[in-house]
Amino acid sequence: MSRRSLFARALVVSLIALGTARPAMAGDFDEQGRFSFEPDAVLTLDFASFTPAVEPGDGAATLEEDATALAGGKVLVVALATEGYPVPLALPAAPGSYRARFWLKGDCTAGVAVDYADGSEGVVGEAFPTGRVTSDDWLEFETAPFGVDGGKNGVDARLFLSAYDRTKPVTVRLDAVEVVPDGQFAPTTNCTGLDAAKECGAGTLCVDGLCRDARGWFPPLPEESERAKLPAYWKRKLHDTFGPYELRRTTLPDALATLDQMATATDNVTYWSRFTEAIRRLRDAHTYARLTALSAVKSRRPLNACFFEGVGDLSQAAAPSELGLPDLLVSHTGLESTWGLAQGDRLVAVDGEHPITWARKLMTPSPWYWEADDPEQLANVLSLLRDLIARHATELTVVHCHAASGTCDATATTLRLDELPVVPASEAPKLVSCDNRPFFPVDGAPADHDFGDAVLTPAKVVHGPVLGVDSSEAIYGLIWNTLFGDGSKMPVDLALGAAVTEFGQARGVLLDHREGHGGTAQTANILIKFARKPYTPFIGYVRTRANDEGPASAAAAAALFTRYASAEDEFGSASARTDVPVALLTTWDVSASDYLPKILQGAPNVRLFGPGPSMGAFGTFMQYSLWGVMRWSVGIEDAITPDGTLLCTHGVDPDVRLAPTQSDLLSGKDTIAEAAIAWLRSEAHP
Repeated sequence: MSRRSLFARALVVSLIALGTARPAMAGDFDEQGRFSFEPDAVLTLDFASFTPAVEPGDGAATLEEDATALAGGKVLVVALATEGYPVPLALPAAPGSYRARFWLKGDCTAGVAVDYADGSEGVVGEAFPTGRVTSDDWLEFETAPFGVDGGKNGVDARLFLSAYDRTKPVTVRLDAVEVVPDGQFAPTTNCTGLDAAKECGAGTLCVDGLCRDARGWFPPLPEESERAKLPAYWKRKLHDTFGPYELRRTTLPDALATLDQMATATDNVTYWSRFTEAIRRLRDAHTYARLTALSAVKSRRPLNACFFEGVGDLSQAAAPSELGLPDLLVSHTGLESTWGLAQGDRLVAVDGEHPITWARKLMTPSPWYWEADDPEQLANVLSLLRDLIARHATELTVVHCHAASGTCDATATTLRLDELPVVPASEAPKLVSCDNRPFFPVDGAPADHDFGDAVLTPAKVVHGPVLGVDSSEAIYGLIWNTLFGDGSKMPVDLALGAAVTEFGQARGVLLDHREGHGGTAQTANILIKFARKPYTPFIGYVRTRANDEGPASAAAAAALFTRYASAEDEFGSASARTDVPVALLTTWDVSASDYLPKILQGAPNVRLFGPGPSMGAFGTFMQYSLWGVMRWSVGIEDAITPDGTLLCTHGVDPDVRLAPTQSDLLSGKDTIAEAAIAWLRSEAHP
């Protein structure tokens, strides 16, 4: 083996500033550059041979001779696709606490996961660079300590490798894996709800009634001398770059105060939880913080039901509505793990409080919770509700209703989560998607309500004659979720273009965008061109200096619009079919899906139907990532209309504001879609 040196590049300085702790000693190199494993390691892999996992997913691995191999002469070459690749770890058959270290060439995320055949709780531990890099480009990674009950039957411990971007396959090289003892094994203990009694200790979070070891979910805790640098940097960064002007006044101070709490943290879970909370406290749908581990931590009792705001017209005797808050109804369910809920049931309370009131307390304790720009926008919180309930609630208050009789129970029922069966992760059902559509107005929609995202999964775009309408009326509909495209050639563009072509024979058009994930303005314009003549609705505006707090008046903002508006800001088409009525259904709509209703609203023969405003997240954003394990985004733009209105925080309010009723749900009617169809019939083009 050729002589190699071990050194820390300038890159390592930035890693430490971002929160990566200095390396703990592990396997090391002698003066000749020869690597040797840590003597106390309980497991070492030098890849002289390799037995792959029984279920390797869609990745593949081969052994290859490599002159730069650290241990032995071979390395594991892993081709990563969408599902990642598991490397089995044979750990001691006794309870223990360990830390894993390994060396990588190539760009991917990695870590350790442990599951058990009996369905008991496993662990997930993401790996981060230690700062050690060899002269021939091997980079060392390390996990936080993780516990393994090796005495159980069916222990599935594995090192996992995953591509940063699952849409872009990548090949990496792995060598010199070692697992070393670190700390004492601690059995999982119980906790209650939001852990108000502080039953869980440092490094854990109360989730699903268990104190879950969360150390591996977050980056390492920086050295004490470095700990205050990250919040100081990000306070400046947010002050200088966060774009929505109204939120700078209302939510930015709260976020900055939360960053101040980081410097006194003494464990990595508290430290990074406050960072992600600060980002989420900006309450901008373009400004989010996400941990890869959160999607890997499955709920023990998944709830396969969806909620939306409605009118509990048949259940007032059992539970009167709460002033200022909507009734919450079950819009639809999957086939299993429904907790006995059915379409039309009403969720009255969670842990004794209105579900929205309860959910809004989760900004600090739950890394899964976030809010949208417009304070009146409730659909976002309701889309999170089933997951938040499964992870953090102790009991539900429900009024059950019955489609056969068209009635609801006279009294509410209490459902305790700890009385529900635990579902092993290996048996967890695929949850039905929550898209605010209790029924579909066009044939061919997926039964599981999953319309894809056009990024990781192909988007489903369904169009055709509206169901229940005579063919002579020629009312056509479109159901879709994403506007992710380039405006001309990508799959969603082509599908929307095909729908618009079909609309050429329509006397009325129903656009069902009740779950709008956004995308690009160019793709939104495919539909806008059908319904609206050329129009410049707003301009995007990015802050120009650190002390820029926005135009001082509407007149000043309007002057900016006049100054900067250009042909690139124009939407619509001179050949728009303004003689054909268009009804747009909205509920959960963000970004370019904010643009679509904003631009269509006010056009001749267009009407918007829905229960409340869209999210009000106008503009673009910057994305950040810490080794692909923690990702966050910051909205950097606002939008200005011709009259000087700043749009961020102002979701698009529908022209016809109405919510589904229990009586309609139980009788198989879609309140919002039927109101839109009735209007289309009344306005149908001759």
